[in-house]
Amino acid sequence: MGFLDDDNWPAENWVAEATQFGREHPRAGAYGGRIQGVFEAQPDESVRPLLRFLAIRDYGDRPRQYQVLRLEMPPGAGLTVRKTSWLECVPSTLVNINRSGDDYEISLRLARGGWEIWYVPAMTIGHFIPASRLKREYLLNLTHLYGLCTCKLLMTVTPVWRKPFVLSKSFLGSLKRILTHHYRYAFGHSSLEADCMLAFHVGNLKSPIYYLGSLFSR
Repeated sequence: MGFLDDDNWPAENWVAEATQFGREHPRAGAYGGRIQGVFEAQPDESVRPLLRFLAIRDYGDRPRQYQVLRLEMPPGAGLTVRKTSWLECVPSTLVNINRSGDDYEISLRLARGGWEIWYVPAMTIGHFIPASRLKREYLLNLTHLYGLCTCKLLMTVTPVWRKPFVLSKSFLGSLKRILTHHYRYAFGHSSLEADCMLAFHVGNLKSPIYYLGSLFSR
């Protein structure tokens, strides 16, 4: 199965490359390709460090496995999933359905089930980015949302007995990063990247509470 939105423009050989890679790597449960930005307005230098949050991916010319347990995963744009792995590992309803992170949840569940997750550069797609997604307010909201869903994603691959430890570690680690950020920029000029990373860390800090709240709202 391959996932493409109307703003994802695959190369002519995308299906052929996806099929060939799947045949050659039978333990590849999911894989995504090189994602190049197609911009309505060219991003300035302040935005370029944040393009990864807009699902832009380029890890070079050689296939490699993602380090999924470090939350390194392919985005949903152009994601290809083996039917067998999906039926084995993906529930009928995702934890993060209709929220940022549901595509990453798929890879986490497959990796927990023993499947490999790959980057395949020959599977190239263009990802159209409207000018509105390069604006400061949009990027601040986006990075905060990514941070907010972190714990819910981690919990999908965390054994029950380790969950209290992971939640505490996530909260304290995020608090440390926020304090370090404030100390670093207390007497210096901040930047869009720095402000967005702070929004991401604040989302991370709130993510354990967000996760616990979701348990009681079911």
